[in-house]
Amino acid sequence: MKNKTNFVLENTKINSILIIRLSSIGDIVLTTHFIRNLRIKYPDANIDFITFENFNEILKFNPRLNRLFSVNKSELKSNKLNVKSSDSIVFDPNSYDLIVDLQKNKYSKNIIGKSSAKIFRINKHRLHKLSLVYLKKSLINNYSIPLNYSIPELKIGDDGLGLEFWLEKDELNILSKIEKHDKLNISFAPGAAHKTKQLPVSTIIEVMMKVKEKYNCTISLLGGKSEIELGKQIENQLNFNIQNFCGNLTLQETASKINTSDLLITNDTGLMHIAAARQVPIITFFGSSVRELGFEPFRVKNKIIEKDLWCRPCSHIGRSFCPLGHFRCMKSISVVEILDSINEILEIQD
Repeated sequence: MKNKTNFVLENTKINSILIIRLSSIGDIVLTTHFIRNLRIKYPDANIDFITFENFNEILKFNPRLNRLFSVNKSELKSNKLNVKSSDSIVFDPNSYDLIVDLQKNKYSKNIIGKSSAKIFRINKHRLHKLSLVYLKKSLINNYSIPLNYSIPELKIGDDGLGLEFWLEKDELNILSKIEKHDKLNISFAPGAAHKTKQLPVSTIIEVMMKVKEKYNCTISLLGGKSEIELGKQIENQLNFNIQNFCGNLTLQETASKINTSDLLITNDTGLMHIAAARQVPIITFFGSSVRELGFEPFRVKNKIIEKDLWCRPCSHIGRSFCPLGHFRCMKSISVVEILDSINEILEIQD
């Protein structure tokens, strides 16, 4: 018997689609594979996206979208739905034939309201996450967040390509190539939303000193306002100058800096996914998280450094402290293996 949902979609002309993903940086960047493949399936449809206003820049220049809506998180928490648009159009959830809810929480439900559109909500696979955290067993093989966004009932294809983060300078439908320069440029993203996802500062500093000595490269520090103090701490302990951009750049400017890098050395953060979207090689550290949670760098040259410990993962998002007190998942990552990974990624022979 034919699935009723699929039958409805196959026999209904889809003229307008709304995608909802409100936060955060990495999660929104990870939707771009779905956005592109949705556009391939519905080339003539009006495709809009709604997110929290502080993440607007991620999709600001994405040519696959017709319109970008945004909401203020604080107002939404207070049940005030004040939606802003990129072109002053009034937001109306009833104007869509199809709504794809990739957030699936009380906020996205508030936005949708009583819309008459056909609504598809993502399966967050909570049992898979809980099994990994508490039983250390994966229930889904090769689980990937970008591919999971392509809800099966929608029958969206996979073009085999990666993520996208469009800069203002990019030509229409053509992502610009990584900018070339004479001197090796290595960027570091030392921060993380949770402490158990952050490599110790002492390790980062030692790696920076070694790569500066070995390659005489340009070193940049990237991060948001929450990394300002961390950036200063690192900068003050180095005996050479670096470019410390922590807290000083917009998301578009940060993506542009990543685009000029030959390599991004990063914790498991949103900047890692921006680098993947710009096809910048990545070295990343997985402490409390594991690749089976679906957040590994997507379709980009990368190296994940992680330790085979029975206690991993201790959380599906990260913690403010190691529950066992030893933090071996990050502390046991050595400077030597990071340097070896740099040589491997950059294809440098000692």
